[in-house]
Amino acid sequence: MLELQDLDDLLAARRQAARAVEARIAGSPELDAARARAAELGAEERTLEERVAAADRHAAALRARVKVIDRQLYGGSVRNPQDLLILQRELAEVRERLSEADDAELGLMEEGEAVAAAARDAAAAVAVIEGERSAAAGDERERLEALRAEISRLERDRAAVAGALPPAELALYTRLATRLHPAVARLQGDSCGGCHLPLAVREVRASRAGGELVQCSNCDRVVVR
Repeated sequence: MLELQDLDDLLAARRQAARAVEARIAGSPELDAARARAAELGAEERTLEERVAAADRHAAALRARVKVIDRQLYGGSVRNPQDLLILQRELAEVRERLSEADDAELGLMEEGEAVAAAARDAAAAVAVIEGERSAAAGDERERLEALRAEISRLERDRAAVAGALPPAELALYTRLATRLHPAVARLQGDSCGGCHLPLAVREVRASRAGGELVQCSNCDRVVVR
């Protein structure tokens, strides 16, 4: 029964290790985060490109308006002093708006350049991680195959050990293992190695003799010498 428990512990450890390797092969939190960051920066870069294009169109419209007012002021088509004064005021206002628009566009372009650089760095980081994972993938798959082979061997060993146990003892171990770990504990002095409480004198003697199945009266574990 103790051998069965040792095999179960070893199987649990190997299965957990196999799941961890499978998770590493299937995906990487570091790679997922790097890809998410690259996608986020790419979207931000595209948004800034659209904003720069919109700002450029706005500035172009203002420049076109400046040219129209210039022609009206200095082309001789407008001679009324009051109308000329209105045009001069409008020209000053439009030029001020154009200056602000140019400054805003320049700021967006600078921001876009910074984001584009960050996006390139993020894409490079993704490529590095993907390269490292690709290089390590072969080793990981070999490790997984080795673990699976060991698990198959351990399962065969467990089946043989479980089959050699009397059905009543196997049923008892199965019941205990679902709620206690370890289900089988070694005798430590006069105490149970599971709960560490002293056993009755009869239980200690029986456990040391090894002729019968002994369960701890405190925790219900099977106690062996």
